[in-house]
Amino acid sequence: MIYSQQYYQEHKEYFKNKRKERYLKHKEEEKKKAIQWNKQNPDKKKIHNNTYYLKHKKERLLYLENNPDKLKKWRKTYYLKHRVLKGRPKTNPKLRKPLRLWTCKTLDIQVNARTLLLRAVRKNRIAKPLRCSECGKKTTPRNLHGHHRDYTIWWAVEWLCSLCHKKRHIRRSNEL
Repeated sequence: MIYSQQYYQEHKEYFKNKRKERYLKHKEEEKKKAIQWNKQNPDKKKIHNNTYYLKHKKERLLYLENNPDKLKKWRKTYYLKHRVLKGRPKTNPKLRKPLRLWTCKTLDIQVNARTLLLRAVRKNRIAKPLRCSECGKKTTPRNLHGHHRDYTIWWAVEWLCSLCHKKRHIRRSNEL
């Protein structure tokens, strides 16, 4: 059934609710269809996403230009997504200087050693054992912590369970 523009405007809420009901009724079926189509046509999906992005790029930019608050927020999120996630340090967009919570060089070395170790474990260059090297208790790899005796040699790590690791640090702080 075709409705006139005036009728549609007068009964706007009714049509909104009807659309919602129809969406909720067929939501799961549509999701399944979409997932199936995406699996069958990965190239078409990529092309569709790119064309959609290009088609609405001008509209998006005009909207952002007209709303300065939204533009600021968008710049922040864009900056964080595309700069930080590519392995660069977090920086303040105004100052273009790295944001750090410390100024001590020893902490810099410690953080660097931890990140290098985590990256190596993630890329399977260093294997985590299944047992704690101190108490010999069998644990999951998630509960094992790498303990550095010397942070300059980042790959030389003792694998300790969380309890032994806490004890080691408490013992060390008492010695100092």
